[in-house]
Amino acid sequence: MKMLMPSVTLLLLLAFAPAAQADKASATNAVAEARAMVRAAERSGADSMATVELKIARDLLNSAQSSMDAKDWQDAEYAARKSQRDAEVADSKTQALKAEYALVELQSVVDTLRSELIRQGETQ
Repeated sequence: MKMLMPSVTLLLLLAFAPAAQADKASATNAVAEARAMVRAAERSGADSMATVELKIARDLLNSAQSSMDAKDWQDAEYAARKSQRDAEVADSKTQALKAEYALVELQSVVDTLRSELIRQGETQ
């Protein structure tokens, strides 16, 4: 019976080792994806247009990296996934604001052209 216990313990360790590696791999991938998404949001101009959302994404990315350093794979993956969502929100908000600004500018051009057409019609 004493000989059986170390064997069972060894089998359990071997059985759960791949799961621990998978958690590390998942966390590593999630952190890398989050980092790429934060950078993409920064490149799109979120620093000035979605400041709060980008800050949250960065803070969560830092938290994920701290969890990775502490080998807390589960927390690292969770924080990284949240960071990804917030980076996506920051990027989407930035794109929406850019579209709104473009629309306002386009409406201004249309109004100017309309005024010119009306004025030309009055002078003829």
